[in-house]
Amino acid sequence: MGNNEMAGNVAKALEDINAAVVNYVNAVAKSTVALWQGIDEITKNVSGLSQESFSKAMNAYTEIAAMKSSQEVLAKQAEFAKAAFDSSVSNSTKVSELAQRVAKDAMDPLAKNANEVVNSVMNKIKK
Repeated sequence: MGNNEMAGNVAKALEDINAAVVNYVNAVAKSTVALWQGIDEITKNVSGLSQESFSKAMNAYTEIAAMKSSQEVLAKQAEFAKAAFDSSVSNSTKVSELAQRVAKDAMDPLAKNANEVVNSVMNKIKK
């Protein structure tokens, strides 16, 4: 192998490394954007759910305050507690599913980049 051929191989290797770094930085940027957008979506979702729960609680307490008998109060409290529990379970499921989607969306660009790097290396090894 002559000096010119070696220099050409080194130059090609440096180009490949530079392209890999650029692709990795782009993947990290896409991942970061997806993560922050997801965090914003989760925050808005949780905030909306909290406001909804607070509103329901205030309505229930207003109704309870207007009741005349302790039996009515106990029945309303039981109804509210059941509704609050059911809502909490449902909301937890929604937030969990949203968090899973956000994690996937944030990891996809990095996984794609890693697969591309591995495939590129494997193709070069096969040559």
